[in-house]
Amino acid sequence: MTETREIGVMLPAERSNCAALMRLALEKSASLFDRLVYLASLQDRNTGRYSEGLLTRAFGCDEVDRILREEHKATFERWLQLTLEEQAVDLRYYIGLSAGIRLEPHSRPLS
Repeated sequence: MTETREIGVMLPAERSNCAALMRLALEKSASLFDRLVYLASLQDRNTGRYSEGLLTRAFGCDEVDRILREEHKATFERWLQLTLEEQAVDLRYYIGLSAGIRLEPHSRPLS
């Protein structure tokens, strides 16, 4: 028996797939700060809504906005839970990557 749904209503498995794909993309972030910068870049400054091209086309605007909003909040909360020393390491790592500087493994953040 196949499951039916109204147009625009996502089934739980589809929601899970959307969130999983987003998390997979975010795992490539080298640090929490890098992740925060990326998530912030996905938010429209005029509307406050989040979108990501492929995910938005595949899963719809509302679902992608919700998932990205939750992920941005959760990532920021993780950042705030770091000690100042850990935040400094994470930020130095992000700045180093942005400048093309390769840092020693012991100076990598806890992403």
